Amino acid sequence: MKNKRRFTVPIIEGDAIIHIKSDKTVSLVFAEDGDTIAREMSWPDHEVYKTAVQFALMIDSYFKNGEGLDSIILHSPTGNIAAELLGKELLQISLAGVGDLGELEVDNAADDDTAEQEGKDIYSGKTPDNVLDLTEKLKKSKEDNEKE
Repeated sequence: MKNKRRFTVPIIEGDAIIHIKSDKTVSLVFAEDGDTIAREMSWPDHEVYKTAVQFALMIDSYFKNGEGLDSIILHSPTGNIAAELLGKELLQISLAGVGDLGELEVDNAADDDTAEQEGKDIYSGKTPDNVLDLTEKLKKSKEDNEKE
């Protein structure tokens, strides 16, 4: 296996970097050392670190929970993640629907025309997803502007 190149990123005291590795591990790097770690910080400095911590936690959670949630959606008879999660204590957060949902009945008979199949087709590449690709539109717009 070829050794990957290493890059050096210059940072200054008070900066924070979220490092996401190719193996989906998330590291949060504070620009602090033994001398600066005990310094008094202003509120804006705290905001930078607080924001970095929150986003690092969200990214880590996304990686850890994303595949499980995809599995719930793809193996659900309805393909509706809300129907699969509401009323079950699977998460550490509280879940609620708007208004009285009554008893949720889930039809366990999934046919080929369900959201499950649609999800499988999107993930397999058979069906394009609905992500907007603005590159062509922006390229065309840039070319039109250059002609003027």
